[in-house]
Amino acid sequence: MGLLPDGEPPRRASYGNDSANTPTRENHPKTDYTVGAAMSTMVYWILVLSITARVAAYSTVSVHFVPLMVWKGLSQEHAAFLLGVFAFLNFLSHFFVGWIADRVNKPGLMAACMLVPAIAVPPLIWGDAIWPLWLFTILFTVVDASFPVGWATVGDFFGRRYFATIRGTMSFFYMWGSVIGPVLAGAVYDRGQSYASMLWGLVALLLVATFLNALLVKPWADSQKRLLGFPPGNR
Repeated sequence: MGLLPDGEPPRRASYGNDSANTPTRENHPKTDYTVGAAMSTMVYWILVLSITARVAAYSTVSVHFVPLMVWKGLSQEHAAFLLGVFAFLNFLSHFFVGWIADRVNKPGLMAACMLVPAIAVPPLIWGDAIWPLWLFTILFTVVDASFPVGWATVGDFFGRRYFATIRGTMSFFYMWGSVIGPVLAGAVYDRGQSYASMLWGLVALLLVATFLNALLVKPWADSQKRLLGFPPGNR
């Protein structure tokens, strides 16, 4: 970006060989999309759909965590303890996933963060031991930890100038996932006294989010090459 410590602007040398040692502002291509321009892209709607699926899955689990564990045979006290572990590991996983995100393809990382918890759900449905419950509790934390990575990805694609407005328009769509998911799961349980259908629905949502994020792996890589001034086809 051509920035110096404390925001000092780059200096321009007027004579001699000082120009070789003078910091200059790099001429990166503009990547700031307006809201209308962002919403006209396929990337925007892929992100909206993937975020909606992720929000629906996480909200459903966070609301129904204790009754879900009680349904699997735990006491309410044990289920509440496991919820505390879930919250603590959730806190730690944000730092871990964020550290990884600074070093890898972000949509690829988000796809992995959706696939890993999806793999942990079937053992929870079929298993009668305690380890599937712990496995689910540990692995599902990466769903929430991927949220900041998702917003960083939005910035990578659409820039920073209109970031807040673009994020706000996205929230209008994905918030319905957090509304419908928990209510629908509760209605399913009330009618069948089982969370099995809801859990298979979670698997479907997470796999959809995995697929949608995977679609953005190459577009994200190309956007980073454009930002650095390289043609998208070059490695």
